[in-house]
Amino acid sequence: MKLKVQAFAERWGWQILSIGLLLLIWQVGALIFANPFILPSCWDVIKYFVKLSGEQAFYVNLLFTFYRALIGFFMSAAIALPVSYFCARNKAFEKLLSPILLLLKSTPILSFLLLAIVWFSSENIPLVIAFIGMFPILTIQFTAGFKALDPHFIQIATLYHLSRRKRFFWIEYPAIKTYIFSGIASAIGLGWRAIIIGEALSSIDSGIGAAMKQAQNYIDVAYLFALTFASLFASFIIEYILKKMAAYAPHKQYDFKHRLMSEELYIEPLVIENLSFKRNKRNIFTDFNLKLEESEVVAVQAVSGFGKSTLVDLICGFVKPNSGKILKSSISVLFQNVRLFPWLTVQENIDLILPVMIDSKQRNLFYDIFGIEHLLDRYPQSLSGGEAQRVGLVRTLLYPCQLYILDEPLKGLDTEFRNRLLHFISGYVKEHHAALLWITHDREDLVIADKILNLSKENGNQ
Repeated sequence: MKLKVQAFAERWGWQILSIGLLLLIWQVGALIFANPFILPSCWDVIKYFVKLSGEQAFYVNLLFTFYRALIGFFMSAAIALPVSYFCARNKAFEKLLSPILLLLKSTPILSFLLLAIVWFSSENIPLVIAFIGMFPILTIQFTAGFKALDPHFIQIATLYHLSRRKRFFWIEYPAIKTYIFSGIASAIGLGWRAIIIGEALSSIDSGIGAAMKQAQNYIDVAYLFALTFASLFASFIIEYILKKMAAYAPHKQYDFKHRLMSEELYIEPLVIENLSFKRNKRNIFTDFNLKLEESEVVAVQAVSGFGKSTLVDLICGFVKPNSGKILKSSISVLFQNVRLFPWLTVQENIDLILPVMIDSKQRNLFYDIFGIEHLLDRYPQSLSGGEAQRVGLVRTLLYPCQLYILDEPLKGLDTEFRNRLLHFISGYVKEHHAALLWITHDREDLVIADKILNLSKENGNQ
């Protein structure tokens, strides 16, 4: 019990003390002025607040304000979503729009309100003001959210043929939700105040702002205070709901379905014929040919800039060749940057891409050999470079396919792990009658290769 009281005091003590101090200052001020038309006492405002809670007219006004806030938000969001999506993918458009958004965000709401009174009907003024206040905030935050969606993660989803549902709930939503809900919370907070100001100054007869204007006309300051606290209370409820929504994590369903690719009709795991590819007017590959057969291990060597990563992107289909063709069967890839999803645990990162339910014995064997059984509940940001590399290897190799591509798979690993995993991986691939394209700078790795392809010496031809 004592610990609960202490925890409550640590969490809420200062807030309660601050509110108590504010109420004390208020009450002292009311006693000094001794005039309820200037500053009513706390008790008078509380009485009005209780009275408000029993009046139907108050709830009608509250609903009108809430309705206008919702309409204003959905109008703003409906336009901000496509605009921000385009901004995130087109720098020129973003640069063109940025000064306009900054102008809308920086200009006082009152300036727009005075213009809106001249230009629009009274009923539409609160909506216009809410839109002007919310649109720039939503657009800026949504743009940041779309930019935060790493294209490398989308490539993983594409490579492993993740379902639309899985892609959204496991990758896209977690990546952007912080920005989205931050923008929504800020926009609705500003929009709520803008709606009330618009209602008060636009001469309409419904809404919290209209009720405040009426209270001011009758110099009913206690009633005006009570309405203000009611609007603040409603704002806190909206903020609380948004926080709960932001904290909500959709249930991750494991839809273990094996999806065959059309390329699996090819007999060989990989066939590249007469491939040519240019980047920035430079020939990376010219009439490049390569064929990997079942149970074959091909090691690829080259210094930086000779096309190792480009070759991987071409095989995966992330970039298109200028000419030639690539025929491949089912594929699993370990990229140089391991591409673990930071919002998923190690176990979830592994489960994400699996198209079929993997036997628990096989899983446990991999966890033991790669030394990650104690890491399964941890998140990638808590892993060392070597631990993340081992997790990436497990995820790649557990995926059942006919072609594995491992780009610098043993980097960051100590000698013990390198020696153990080098031959295990080679043996595992051959045992499952798959092919392995092993990209490495380390000559010690070449001992497992059936064939060595040196891109530097061959100038992109084999």
